[in-house]
Amino acid sequence: MTDKEIRNTIKLKYTLPGFTDKMLADNFPCAYLGRLFSVWFIKRDVTPNYITMLMVIFGIIGSILFAIPSLPCKILGYLCWIMWYTMDNSDGQVARYTKNFSRYGTQMDFMAHLIDHPLMNIAIWLTFIQIVNPGDIILLSLFSIMVISCEMLLRNITSFQFQMAKEEKTSHTKNPQNIFKYLLIQLTLFPNIIVLFSWIIIVDYWLRIGFSIYIFYGWAVYFILCTLRTTMITLMHFYRS
Repeated sequence: MTDKEIRNTIKLKYTLPGFTDKMLADNFPCAYLGRLFSVWFIKRDVTPNYITMLMVIFGIIGSILFAIPSLPCKILGYLCWIMWYTMDNSDGQVARYTKNFSRYGTQMDFMAHLIDHPLMNIAIWLTFIQIVNPGDIILLSLFSIMVISCEMLLRNITSFQFQMAKEEKTSHTKNPQNIFKYLLIQLTLFPNIIVLFSWIIIVDYWLRIGFSIYIFYGWAVYFILCTLRTTMITLMHFYRS
């Protein structure tokens, strides 16, 4: 098959059609870039696990660059994060297209997020410290610690729910949702924050105003409340069982 035929097959079979059917960040260039890289990987027999390793590497390098107090470094770090999410798209597309699935690959993908997400959070926290007044560092650090903890907790709950659904052989049918509900859900998903919010932090770092920190505070409160709600629902499931 030609590159165009492979790309069209991936788009038709493995890309959700509706705006509200997929991750918010997928409606931006990452999904298109993911298909381009997927074609390149498929033509060269690159395995999904290798692509996942590239995702980890881009996440680590991007976090290091983003943490450096330099505008060009932060821009390069953000571009690495774009590649991180591009690889996150691509490994699944390649796995589905080539039918190359493995339990190790699933665990490796989960582990990749556990490695990259805390590093990204720390990089953002360090950037905020470079903008914020010294007297606000303690409050900022407290919110950052809570966000990192909640994000790790949510990932484990999501993994548990996925495993339970798999063992019970149940399927979750998505109900149609309006754009407002869709956006509320998407605001709790970490890749969207990295792809769509990090560039705002870069602009704020350049202008030295501090408006991105107040956006972060507002989002952090919402994210923490959503995490508490999800945790309570999960605990109630245990209790009723």
